[in-house]
Amino acid sequence: DPANFGANNILWEFTASDDGDMGFVTGRPLIVPIRVALGGGSPEYKWFIVTASGFNSYGDGAVGDSGYSHLFFLSLDKPAGTAWQLNSNYFKVRLPMDESSSAPNGLSQPGPVFDRLGALTRLYAGDLRGNVWRVDTNVTDPTQWRVAYSDQPLFVARDADGLRQPITTAPVIAYGPGNGYMVRFGTGRLLAKGDNLGRTPAVGVTSFDGQSFYALWDDLQQSISDRTRLAARTAAVPVGTSVASVSGDSFNFGNQPTARRGWYLDLPSGTSDGERIVNPGLLSFGRVFFNSVMPGADPCSNGLSRSYGMDVLGGTGRVLGSSAGYLASPLVLRTRRDPNAPDPTGYRKDAIESVLVNLGTAGQEIQRQPSVSVPAGAWTWRELINWRELRR
Repeated sequence: DPANFGANNILWEFTASDDGDMGFVTGRPLIVPIRVALGGGSPEYKWFIVTASGFNSYGDGAVGDSGYSHLFFLSLDKPAGTAWQLNSNYFKVRLPMDESSSAPNGLSQPGPVFDRLGALTRLYAGDLRGNVWRVDTNVTDPTQWRVAYSDQPLFVARDADGLRQPITTAPVIAYGPGNGYMVRFGTGRLLAKGDNLGRTPAVGVTSFDGQSFYALWDDLQQSISDRTRLAARTAAVPVGTSVASVSGDSFNFGNQPTARRGWYLDLPSGTSDGERIVNPGLLSFGRVFFNSVMPGADPCSNGLSRSYGMDVLGGTGRVLGSSAGYLASPLVLRTRRDPNAPDPTGYRKDAIESVLVNLGTAGQEIQRQPSVSVPAGAWTWRELINWRELRR
């Protein structure tokens, strides 16, 4: 009852006093079922709240602070008033400490992967040092949930100059080409004092570290060495609120030298205006949508943003300028569906029309999206007449 909500309505909380490795949590935690036992052949599931340890989780004087980043799994059914107990009503997976970087450590919220029955099997999460980690939860013993690739990251995000790019948002996950998963995320941070100011390499000149959007194909077999294994995409800079294109050469997915493990887009105003991505993206109708921000020196200003819509696999699409100030994560709403006639198996493709809705500090924008063709209907059996029976 929202009108009578009070302290007695709170089931529990989990803070650094319960575990010293918990930091400042930003973003949205997950509420998910995970298979924890087979139970004589029938799977048994338990519900958890899954959250990253967040930022500033180390050196804060909390008892038990290890200095490492963690993913926490908090049992949703813990009785109120019961103390938290590690490996009983909560679990955590420690991520390796990347000693090759001196940048501040901190883990962003994860993106989930579910099996066909809806149980969580994998998590992908990025950190402030540009590492993208995969944690596998597809075994029934929570104490055996582990970081994949022998405690090595799937990928390390670096710009064209080799500088690490911080990741502060949860990635969005989709099925990959043939097998595995596509992991999509943007880079950039707007967390601490000075993040909006950039660098001043010369008098009267301000520059920023370049930021990017990535789409990685995790084939579940090999990690990705660097951005040379990815196909480059290029975005034209829109004038005002106009629409510009995002283009790039076609490529094939694979581990061969001529194939690529995904694509990336360097934000066109990253080094000049501090363009960065600080909100999660969205998958919709075969496209990935995300918004960037360009903060000004005045933290109270509306700021500027751009909105991107790109093909999930190919990485081509378009970028739109915005006049709505800082944009939150995008929304896509379907406005029309035109069904087509099915083929003899029942399979068909429907034409989908939709609008992109962006809410910003200076207002809202609604933009019509190009029509897309999506699979629909059900594949069904059809009878194949036996010619021998026809002869009888």
